Amino acid sequence: LRNILANAQLISDRLTGIDDPTVQSLAPRLFSSIDRAIKLCTSTLKFGSTEEELPTRQRVRLAKLAAEAMEAIGLPEKSAISIRIEMPDDLEVDADPDHLFRILLNLGRNATQAMEAGGDLLIRAKSDNDAVTIDVTDTGPGIPEATRERLFQPFGGTTRSGGTGLGLAISADLVRAHGGTLELVRSGPMGTLFRIKVPHRDSVSRAAQ
Repeated sequence: LRNILANAQLISDRLTGIDDPTVQSLAPRLFSSIDRAIKLCTSTLKFGSTEEELPTRQRVRLAKLAAEAMEAIGLPEKSAISIRIEMPDDLEVDADPDHLFRILLNLGRNATQAMEAGGDLLIRAKSDNDAVTIDVTDTGPGIPEATRERLFQPFGGTTRSGGTGLGLAISADLVRAHGGTLELVRSGPMGTLFRIKVPHRDSVSRAAQ
């Protein structure tokens, strides 16, 4: 898959020479999506090995990143699923943008796949003295009890046919690499809430001392 994406990347580079406003407006999003997909393939191959890259932390505008991740889910234009992002536009998180993008994309995609008949997906965030807290809430049918017990285990935490269960395991590892946590707060017939906590860098340094 990584080799196929690399070939697609080479082909898509030719779009830069097409003098068409529509192509030029869409091409950067295509390049970004392919780049992220290649990085995801590479990191999946490295999962569980000592080659896993440490996060490159920087100040990131969370609302913009969350919007990009939700757009990458690829819901149809007239989808029965509503996605809302409720947080200040200027809220910043000290995190690796690619890692956080993957975490939000995974949680968002899992939520939308669970809401086959439609529903609401809400992403909220707040910052305090120690960390940025991100809540991802859906109105789906909930996660079965048996699946919850192995939710963050590789190849174990999936209820979807054809799913690997790697997404949540990798997401949890990426959050831990930031010194944070990813937890299932609640799940039932009224929906599911996942909570991400990304501590500020100075909080991580104090904890390590």
